[in-house]
Order: sequence, then C-alpha cells, then structure tokens
Amino acid sequence: MTTMVLIPAKDDERWASVRTFIVAHGRNNLGVGAVWIADNLIPEGGFLLALSDRGRWVAVGTIIEVCDTALNSAELLVLAVGPGENAAAALLEMVSEGERLANDGPRAALEIALTSDLASAEADLRDRGYRGGYSVFELRRPSTDMTSADISGYEVRDLSTGDVPSFYRVVREAFAGIPGVSIPNFATFGNTNLAHDPPARLFFDGNHLAGFVRVSRGTAGVGRIELLGRNPAYRGTGLGLQLLREGVACLRAVGSREVSLQVSGASERALSLYRQQGFRLVRETPVLLRMLDC
Repeated sequence: MTTMVLIPAKDDERWASVRTFIVAHGRNNLGVGAVWIADNLIPEGGFLLALSDRGRWVAVGTIIEVCDTALNSAELLVLAVGPGENAAAALLEMVSEGERLANDGPRAALEIALTSDLASAEADLRDRGYRGGYSVFELRRPSTDMTSADISGYEVRDLSTGDVPSFYRVVREAFAGIPGVSIPNFATFGNTNLAHDPPARLFFDGNHLAGFVRVSRGTAGVGRIELLGRNPAYRGTGLGLQLLREGVACLRAVGSREVSLQVSGASERALSLYRQQGFRLVRETPVLLRMLDC
C-alpha cells in the first residue's frame, strides 16, 4: 500500500533521493525535462508529492504555479513513475493533496494536463468536478523552406546579463492571460536563461525589448522552440512571424531537421500563425480544470 510523503523542495534530506528517482524515471511527455521542472519551477515553500511503498519511491509529482492567468491557477504534474507503475493511478492518489496545496497557495483553480498515459484518470477526475479547460497543441514542421527573418528596424542580439530584467518583464507581460505558462522566479529565470545554449535571441526597437525567441537543439534531429513572444505593444506589427523565422533559422543552423513547439489553444493568434507557416498538428493534450474553494 502506498503512502503519500510531502517533501519540502530542496530543504529536506530526502530531496536528493527523490531527485535521483526523477532523473531515472522522469516522464518524457512534459514538454521539458522532469528534473528541470523539479529544480526550477517548484515555488518557494513548495513540495514534492512522493508516493512510497515499503521504503521505495513509486511516483513523484508536484504543484507548480502558472504565470498570472485570469484563472489564478496552479498545475498538478506527475514528474516520475517507477517501472511497472501506472501513471494515471499515481495521479489519482496525488490529486486530493494537490488540491489542498493549491488551495492553500492560495490559487483559485487546479489544472491537470491529460497526456495519453493519464487519460484513464479522466472519468474519476470529472467525478471530482474537473471540466474541460483548454488544449495544448504540439506542432512540427521541417526546418527548411522558411524565409529568413526580416530584422530591418530591429537590433537582434543574444541575451546578456544586463538584458535579464527587461527580458523577465516582457516574458511575463507577453504570456499574461494565457493558461498553462509556468515562469520561475526572477533569480531562477535569469540563471537558467544565461546558462542556456544556444542563448535566447532578443529583438530590440531602440531601448525597448520588442520580442524574444529561445530554442533548444532537442534530440533525433528535432529541435524545439521553447519560448517565443513579443511585447504586447507590438501586437499587429508582424513581429511574431519574424520571431518564428528567427527561431527556425537558429535550429537549422545547429543541424535540426525538424522544428517542434507547443502552443495553448487559448492563444488563437499564435496557433493560426504557426499553421499558416506550415506547422502540422502532432498531438493535442486536453487540460482539465477544477475551481477550488479559496
């Protein structure tokens, strides 16, 4: 029989043991690495939700807060599941404690992304009051046959230390109101982005940061556009297309044959842009939502 263990993030002697478990058994359908989430996205004062069975870890999850959305929500993630264990069953064991932690946050809602290995939990979650919220789409296209970015009027450069404050501010502004976006605190954001290879590319209009794009090389020739957005003041200027072209060019330069990205179905403009530029749907993940009693 499993037991729920709440482990304070990075401040408990059991953290190292659980982190090793996440490294070995992290789920590979979270968008980014499970251990990266554990290291960077768990808020101060947050917890790992670890399921234990007779001294061995069975599964590990956590609650992460999402960037200033209209729903003021948090997200429950199952980070890792041991060999032979059922991810959906682990999720259902975590959900009650996850709701309590989110409610204590306080957050008004809890989100759960129903990836294919969690789909069998849907009926039980709906019985608990979860309803369809939105979908996350994974899209892909070849890295070839895309026009180069038109950067006339902009200074385009790699992220540097002095750019971090404006980068952080504009990222938060760009994604405010879009569900499912998780942004760490300022210190973690800065350290992570300054260490990122290749560095984020920033588009400046004079002294104003207009937009940004960050990519990762990925694996098996499939690179990833991890972060793309623009200052809300530049909506309707065509900058989004130029940022997309810059991201694809960066991935082509490091040898990626395909480009992947994820976009919330709530971001209709972005979804339309990507489809117009030849991205095809690879996977749709529904996200269930429950309003909590704050």
